[in-house]
Amino acid sequence: MNPDALEHSPGRMSHVTMLKRAIEKGYRALDFLRGDEPYKAHWRAEPRPLLEIRVVPARACARLRHGIWLVGTSMKQCVKNGLRRVGGEAARGSGVGRGELGGRSKNA
Repeated sequence: MNPDALEHSPGRMSHVTMLKRAIEKGYRALDFLRGDEPYKAHWRAEPRPLLEIRVVPARACARLRHGIWLVGTSMKQCVKNGLRRVGGEAARGSGVGRGELGGRSKNA
C-alpha cells in the first residue's frame, strides 16, 4: 500500500471528522474503546482502566456456563502470555523461533 495514500484512508478521514465534531461540541475526551491498536497511539490515546461487571443468575446451568467461559478466557490469556514470552526470547536471540528446540534462554 502506498504510504502517502494512508493520509486519506477512509478510517483516518472518519477519525478526523469525528474529532473535529467532538471539539466543536466541547468534548474533552474521546473513547477509542478497548484495545491497543497502533492507530490509537497516533491520536495520542492513553490507556484507561477497564472495569468488567458480570451478573450471573443463581441457576446451576447459568453458573456452569459462566465457569466454562471463565476457564476459556483464562486459557486464552495464558496462551497469549506464553506466546509473548516466547516471542520476546526469540527477539533476544535465545534460539526459539529459529528451529532450535527448547523455550528458555541460558540466562533465564
